[in-house]
Amino acid sequence: MAYGVVSTYGMNAEVGLVSFPQNDQQLDKPYSDETAMVIDREARALIDGCMERTRELLREKESLVIDVAEALLKKEVLNLEDLESILGKRPFISEELRNIDIYAGRTNDPAEAKEEETLELEPALTKSL
Repeated sequence: MAYGVVSTYGMNAEVGLVSFPQNDQQLDKPYSDETAMVIDREARALIDGCMERTRELLREKESLVIDVAEALLKKEVLNLEDLESILGKRPFISEELRNIDIYAGRTNDPAEAKEEETLELEPALTKSL
């Protein structure tokens, strides 16, 4: 995925707004060895940055991670109610219905969405934000 961001989708300042889609039928690449090294370096930087951000989030939310881990040790499988009791209600509402929304009985009704938006955040979630 990192290589796709850097080389296929042109989402990297160093490589620029160019696209080098992978073609399994093509034996040679459409860029130089220097560009290949830049792509490798930028993909690695993206991965390293994501890894560091993940570590920061885990440190920041350590108490919630521990709470979820302890609940999993007790129950092995957590459902939506279990997660909401640990983490609190979700602080945002998606415009499109997802499986978790259908499971919770939510609809695309704007009146219901407005009602959900006014709910207060659970203390555990507020503490973590």
